[in-house]
Amino acid sequence: MKVGPENPLRVEKGNPAKLHCNVDSKPAVSSVRWTRNGKFSETTFAYTIPRTSLADAGTYQCSAENGLGQSGEADLTLDVLYAPIVSVASSMEYAEGETVWIKCNVSSNPRASSVEWLKKDDPNFHHYGDNLKIESVTAANAGVYVCKGK
Repeated sequence: MKVGPENPLRVEKGNPAKLHCNVDSKPAVSSVRWTRNGKFSETTFAYTIPRTSLADAGTYQCSAENGLGQSGEADLTLDVLYAPIVSVASSMEYAEGETVWIKCNVSSNPRASSVEWLKKDDPNFHHYGDNLKIESVTAANAGVYVCKGK
């Protein structure tokens, strides 16, 4: 048995994923069985997921039986690629003089290579890394901070 067209099969989120299962047996098989996490999905040699989501990522198993008690199976890993999804706490208040830590959570596939912080209305403010640290907060630190994953 051979699965593909590649293994792992990398597909961008929202695009179709076409999983193929080729079986070389005598006698030939008329269908295959695709399962994921033990749950039945499809019986065709070419299984298509029309619009992939993050939930579709994982291992799919193709199995076939030729009626002679011989069975075969092969696993195919579907890797769903997606642009960075960023989240931070939306609004926070701190007392003057406190040290502030703000965490930027970035999720992407492939993993983001860098995280950048900007401050609206301050073109000179740049900070790199998941955590933004502001020591001894003053009124001058007030503003809107933006986190970007790249």
